[in-house]
Amino acid sequence: KLEFNKLSRFTFSGSNSVELACSCGATKMIISLRKRGELWFQLSCVICEAMHLRVISSQSIRQQKVVTFTCQETGLELGYMGPYDKIRQLIQNRKEVELLFSELTSEDYFNNSDIMHQVLTYINELAEQGLVSCQCGNYNI
Repeated sequence: KLEFNKLSRFTFSGSNSVELACSCGATKMIISLRKRGELWFQLSCVICEAMHLRVISSQSIRQQKVVTFTCQETGLELGYMGPYDKIRQLIQNRKEVELLFSELTSEDYFNNSDIMHQVLTYINELAEQGLVSCQCGNYNI
């Protein structure tokens, strides 16, 4: 689930670190201000269940570019940091690509789409019974 957190340079006034929590309450990121103007981003990865560290200079952040956070094990994207408008545009572009991809794939995309439908239905039933949870511990999926 995509969530936006608005931060400014004043977020760190009186503190050396900021913790960002998921809407379910789990910590998703800790941002620490270090010496020499470095920011340390510790991301809780929902893919490999590890904590990933990314160090970015405050000078790079001032350039107003979008930074992509990825899982160091898989390379899959975990989130973005940067100007709100640029991130919204990036997400919109991704949605358009996904829509195009879904239009190109047909019923015969899977070897047996009936079995895939049954599997997804079963997983949904398990989730409704509270037997499927997010890696952060949240059962409201």
